[in-house]
Amino acid sequence: MKISEELAARHLPELLKFDSGTPLRAKQDWALRREQIEENLLDNLWGRKPDWNEEVSYTVLEEEAVFENTALKAKVELEIETTAGTFAFPFELYLPFSEESVPAFIHIAFQRGDGIEDEIAPYLIKEGFAYATFYYRDIIDDLFHEKENGIGALPQTFDEHAWGKVHMWAWGACRIMDYLETLVQIDASRVAVCGHSRLGKAALCAGALDQRFSMTITNCSGGGGIAIQRGKKGERVKHLRKEGSKTWLCDAYTAYAERENELPFDHHFAGALVAPRHLYVASATKDKWADPVSEFLSAAAASDAYRILGLEGLVVPDEIEFAPMVLHEGRIGFHLREGEHYMGRYDWEQFVSYRKKHHC
Repeated sequence: MKISEELAARHLPELLKFDSGTPLRAKQDWALRREQIEENLLDNLWGRKPDWNEEVSYTVLEEEAVFENTALKAKVELEIETTAGTFAFPFELYLPFSEESVPAFIHIAFQRGDGIEDEIAPYLIKEGFAYATFYYRDIIDDLFHEKENGIGALPQTFDEHAWGKVHMWAWGACRIMDYLETLVQIDASRVAVCGHSRLGKAALCAGALDQRFSMTITNCSGGGGIAIQRGKKGERVKHLRKEGSKTWLCDAYTAYAERENELPFDHHFAGALVAPRHLYVASATKDKWADPVSEFLSAAAASDAYRILGLEGLVVPDEIEFAPMVLHEGRIGFHLREGEHYMGRYDWEQFVSYRKKHHC
């Protein structure tokens, strides 16, 4: 695969041109271009959160020492008082006993606890990371036909540009970040947000919009996530418009079904919003629905944002064999592993390896 030729064939919107068509010429131009991209994606991909004032408080419900007394496990309930009403949800925090503040992961999870504390949490504790995890349906249920439950039940207007569930789940991760910033045990400058599949879409949304996250990890996030839509195989906008996923993103996005080439952006724009912070894209060889080639090309295209800032994004030769690989040199990390659509131990090991290499 010759990356430059593959990208040229996709006819992507240009990341380094202002909406007026004027090219960016210096790194000082990126701040304004970033604002334009964020507004574009809020209007046409994730949707806009209601303009609430929010105040976060918390209650520690349970605490216990775990993993042979090497860590504290806490169950915490966050209460968010907004101008539209009050909403609360729980999450679990595993915090290594350490004399120094530690980096952390916030994991938007498909399950509440099962299996996590048996394998991933003790592994991360051993590697020196705190681990916060929340069950995505505690923010809003993944019902096919409605947004008006969970956080969506607070009074708000759902028009074509209103936030979808991906943005709502991302919002939950950001509220946990609010809490982690209050803990002296956490190095708040080194908190990563991560998720898989539709929750990889949510992690990308959180890391793109909230610049407090030092690293954004999007695992097999496919269409509506990191994968570029122009020329994509598998999950397309028309599939995201169907009953199972039509509430994930804003209605303005799903209106582009069967006409992805008319989108006023493509998904490398979302990855670019993470710059200059660290972005990590993980893919799997047999995940044809997500389309690992389109995920990889998006990471390559997003690298332009890093380059104009004088940084290296995805460090890879222009011509490669698209096969299992690990790319950890630049501000954009990537791995392609053998296998299907999941996030497993190997993936976590690569995330940890990258974070230790870059101290992020």
